[in-house]
Amino acid sequence: MLNFQTLFESIPGLYIVYSLDFMIVAGSDAYFRATKTKREQVVGRPFFEVFSDNPDDPNANSVQNLRASLSNVIKHRLPHTMAVQKYDIPCNANASAALLMHRFTMPMRRSHC
Repeated sequence: MLNFQTLFESIPGLYIVYSLDFMIVAGSDAYFRATKTKREQVVGRPFFEVFSDNPDDPNANSVQNLRASLSNVIKHRLPHTMAVQKYDIPCNANASAALLMHRFTMPMRRSHC
């Protein structure tokens, strides 16, 4: 019997699944590797709590932009591709806020509800 959870988690793309209230419910192994997070530490937590803006960057606006994009997808049920976004993520799962890597991504969001 095919185990869809194992299949989903092992796909090579960067995928995360969250509920309509932005609680993280699943993600691909590749996503967790790229974001330097661990499945057991983020599943069941609010997306914007796990991936918050860098508090030391007064120009950080990725959470605001992402929330607007997700709201657009939920409202219109159409894919939405964002402009390139800067995300600061810890260098490793135990890193302090002072040790951040700058990542840039052009996320695409889709609704499957």
